[in-house]
Amino acid sequence: MIDTQEKYYPHTIAWIVLNRLKEFNERPELIRELAVRFTKLTSHTLYFKFAPLYEEAVKYFEKHNSFPDLKYFNERFPDGRLMWEMTNASFSMDMYAELKKQLDYELIIQGFNERLGKCPTMDIEGCRYYGKVLTKFAETNVDIPVDVKENLVNFYDEYEKNYHGIYTGNKMVDEQVGALTGITTIAAPSGNGKSTFALSIAYNVATLPDENGLGRNVLYISYEMTKPQLLANIASIESSFSEQNSERIKAEDIKEKKLDENGKALVKKYMGMFFKRINNSGGFLSLVDNTAMTGYNTIEEFMACIEEHSEKIGRKFDLIIIDNFDSLKMLKGEKGQDESAKMNYFVTKLDSFTKTYMDGYGTCIILLSQTNRDGLKKLRAMEANGSQEISIDFTVIQQYSALFERATAVIVLYSSALMRANNQLKLMPVKLRNKPLPRQPITLTTRWEYSYVGGGYVPPKVTTEDLTSLLDEDYNEDDLVQDLVTGAPSEDLPWEDGDDLSDLTLEGEQ
Repeated sequence: MIDTQEKYYPHTIAWIVLNRLKEFNERPELIRELAVRFTKLTSHTLYFKFAPLYEEAVKYFEKHNSFPDLKYFNERFPDGRLMWEMTNASFSMDMYAELKKQLDYELIIQGFNERLGKCPTMDIEGCRYYGKVLTKFAETNVDIPVDVKENLVNFYDEYEKNYHGIYTGNKMVDEQVGALTGITTIAAPSGNGKSTFALSIAYNVATLPDENGLGRNVLYISYEMTKPQLLANIASIESSFSEQNSERIKAEDIKEKKLDENGKALVKKYMGMFFKRINNSGGFLSLVDNTAMTGYNTIEEFMACIEEHSEKIGRKFDLIIIDNFDSLKMLKGEKGQDESAKMNYFVTKLDSFTKTYMDGYGTCIILLSQTNRDGLKKLRAMEANGSQEISIDFTVIQQYSALFERATAVIVLYSSALMRANNQLKLMPVKLRNKPLPRQPITLTTRWEYSYVGGGYVPPKVTTEDLTSLLDEDYNEDDLVQDLVTGAPSEDLPWEDGDDLSDLTLEGEQ
């Protein structure tokens, strides 16, 4: 793309192309086309001087299957006509296209002058001929903005390189829902598993390598739990992968009980394991409660606060989870808006944010919200009646229509006391952009006591040696906390100040 602040004359571009000949090794015909044009421009003294240089480049390629460098040209033409070295000049294929267009334009002028300009009488056929030539030139050289042309031609290369679709790490969900992009709405009545499902996604996305072999950067904003409670869930999730029941620790025990020394040691052990896991994956999980998202009054300031958090980390977020979206009604809206209009406006602003964030390549935002209980009653009734195809409409989303209209995926969750006793959570997509809606709800295995929704993801084991190497890297307790939680003070954690990590290495480690 030609920088709008850096314009070049066509003859300068001709020099730049000669400096970048190696970039044409896969497309030698492009240089041949320029060589032919330069050779034909005999009346243009400035352009014609490039003819021997470009012709020599073509001859060299035909012999060596590669274009020459500057040194070759300067040795081949030792008559004082040194190549103009431009190693710092920018270059793009649009600059090449601009040079080719200029040469075609000069060839038309040259031909017009030779055939019509020197003709003492009217050359009707010549006029018709050049009328067609000019028309064709005008049709093929309309000024299309350079960035538009480049984006159209190369869009997939950029899209693939910067793709920010998010897979949940749950095999059943990923197969039937696909990658999450833009806004995803996850809706459920209070206490039906929204936060458990969302935090499980956050854990998976941060620790599970993507198609490039890296974990993603995740921001989890909770208006439902404090930072220590979020950390308790992470420690419990990590413990759920232990093969020994005695080594597992329930999330509610960490949150609600005064742990004994063994319990405290287990919490530190599993936080260390999680830290090592994301350290290995290259991912990151920033856990934030509403006390860290302060100092803003509008949705614009809220989004700016997200930007500030990513700047502190030095890396933008691939996934942002807001638990729960309904809490944003505390923000100010436009003058005269009622609550419903204000919240729909917020969804619209967040939708725009997902598309412009990441330098224009977008991100994924998951909004957790409430559902209309009548909609779930309808869904359960269809299940109870043995319906072969179950469907519920957008009215299941409570109050705010934009949560359905703007979302690329809308997922409803529900669980009953019996389902929880059987370690189950049901998931029913209400809207999918690129996949057909499933005919039946998806039943997910859920480790409720450990705050984790399973589904095929088994993380690699973290060994005692891994934890020992973690200590060797000179991480202290404060480092651990700051890397896991944005701004979390150490006194918020379920272990006491002054404890070191020396007892992370426990007997019975898997």
